[in-house]
Amino acid sequence: MTSARFTNKPRLAALLSILGVLSVLFAVVLGMSLHYQENNLRQETLSRLDADFSMIDYAVRDQLLKRNYKNTEDFLETWARSSPAVTRMKGLAPNGFEIAGFEGHPTTGETKTVAHRVVHDGRVLLTLDVEIDLGQASARMREFKRLLIILYPLVVGSLGWFLWEVVRRSAIVPMEFAQSELQRYHEHLEQTILDRTHELEREVEQHAQADRKVQQLAYFDQFTGMLNETGYIERLRDCLEHDCSGLVATIELGGIGDIIGTFGLEASELIIYETGTRLSKSLNETSILARVGQRQFKVLYVPDRNEDFSQLEGVAYRLFHTVQEPFDLMGADVYVNVFMGVSHINVETSTVKHLLTEMEIALHESLQSPSSNVVFFRNSIQERMMRSTQIVSWLHVAIERGVFKLFYQPQIDFKSGAIIGCEALIRWPANDENWISPAEFIPIAEKAGLIEDITVWTVGEACRAGASWARDHGLKLRIGINISAHEMASSDFLIYVDKFITETRIDPAQVEFEITETALMQDIGVATQNLIKIRDMGASVAIDDFGTGQASLAYLKSFPIDRLKIDQSFVRGAPGNATDQAIITSVVKLAHSLDLSVIAEGAEELEHMRLLKDLECDEVQGYFIGRPMPEREFLEFCKTYTFTMA
Repeated sequence: MTSARFTNKPRLAALLSILGVLSVLFAVVLGMSLHYQENNLRQETLSRLDADFSMIDYAVRDQLLKRNYKNTEDFLETWARSSPAVTRMKGLAPNGFEIAGFEGHPTTGETKTVAHRVVHDGRVLLTLDVEIDLGQASARMREFKRLLIILYPLVVGSLGWFLWEVVRRSAIVPMEFAQSELQRYHEHLEQTILDRTHELEREVEQHAQADRKVQQLAYFDQFTGMLNETGYIERLRDCLEHDCSGLVATIELGGIGDIIGTFGLEASELIIYETGTRLSKSLNETSILARVGQRQFKVLYVPDRNEDFSQLEGVAYRLFHTVQEPFDLMGADVYVNVFMGVSHINVETSTVKHLLTEMEIALHESLQSPSSNVVFFRNSIQERMMRSTQIVSWLHVAIERGVFKLFYQPQIDFKSGAIIGCEALIRWPANDENWISPAEFIPIAEKAGLIEDITVWTVGEACRAGASWARDHGLKLRIGINISAHEMASSDFLIYVDKFITETRIDPAQVEFEITETALMQDIGVATQNLIKIRDMGASVAIDDFGTGQASLAYLKSFPIDRLKIDQSFVRGAPGNATDQAIITSVVKLAHSLDLSVIAEGAEELEHMRLLKDLECDEVQGYFIGRPMPEREFLEFCKTYTFTMA
């Protein structure tokens, strides 16, 4: 047993030796592995550092330095890194470390310079005077006497390190020259500031001039120098805010176009300027005058303290007569038409908007009135205008829907006592069977440009009715159709007359057009030509309301007409009025001498009938015979009527 124990000892020793060798090998392998991993980690760290530094270098060079400095003749920079917790800096690019003010080797020396403050304070430092701002700089730095040094503290986020850089720009020059350059730069800077100050002063003055010009353009008329409409409204608003009293007026000049055609454009400019001068001289110092249009002025008249307010209307007429005085043009006295709309200022109720509206309403009334060139605003004028506007709106609907009706008033022949014709009178049943008089809506339709549509409908309906009466009832009656001056001068008038005569197949002899003297005289040449063409169609022509217009006997003999209608204003008062009787007698004799027939309107009483017959009128029309009536009623009347003067 003893020998067996000893024989196992060599085996144990060998086993232990093998284990020792394996342990050493394992330690070596483990150490090599750790060393390899450490090297990889170091390599990755260096790679990251290199990438970060490359990025920082690119940003600093291209984004910071290049934008801030030019004309570099010398260039040095130094890079270092430092942890915020230590005062040492480790150089990364040692080039120029001595310039930054290090004492000793940059990798071991302790920082005692401005670079240390820049890094740990995190502030940019810029120096212009090396001797003063970099007192701790090295001897070499002071020897170079650099003009400009900038230190940038930068932070690399992932590293937690501070980087700093010293950048030197500009040339290496002696300190004396640098000081002279600084002095020159200081003087240049002062001169630049002075020059810029003068430039700013000029710019301010230019802006002020521009503002004054804008003000002038905005509030003043460029030709006369007076206020324009904007300026007038502002002054009027100020006046009302201070509770002023007085009147406002709009003055418009008419007939300027004829003056331009006769004397030229300069003449109209002279009249405008002279009008402004006249008005200005006629106003007191508290009043305002403005030119608000090519031929229009506005006045704000504020009476003096001692002026009687009851005389304000007299002021308006004084201004009117001042402008109405003749103008001297090339030695000739030239007159213009003057129209004036006036409104009184009510301290309690007047507003700018209301006064401007009232002036325009009064001026419009003045322009439309045949006799009143000076019109003072009244509520009744505005109410009439509102009514007119409403009627125009209704007319459009009525024309579109064809709601008009024709009524017929019979006409008889004195000799035979028979009904020989009628006058077609348009009627307009408005809402709820309220009829609007043609005396009201016809003038409105003419002004609104709607009379042609109404006339076309009237002619067509009258032709249809006349043809139907002759064809279906054996009544071949003459139908009188009223024509306005506008239609008589229209080139389309004859076209649609011929069209309706052809379409309805009415005998043209049944159609008679009635036109007033005033309408004939508006354009004598055109009217005469159209009357001739009407006669050539086979229709007849009558002058309506004869004796109330302006036709002279010279024109009367040249017009191609068939009949004169004596106005009812002469007939109604004739039985007891010798003058009216004389007028009727004269018209009858004149017509007969020209081979024209005569028809009298307005016979309402038996005495009218007897007088007209005694004065030898040919035909008569009036309520004594029959009122205007609808077509069916008129046909029944014609069939049953018997003439009597009993």
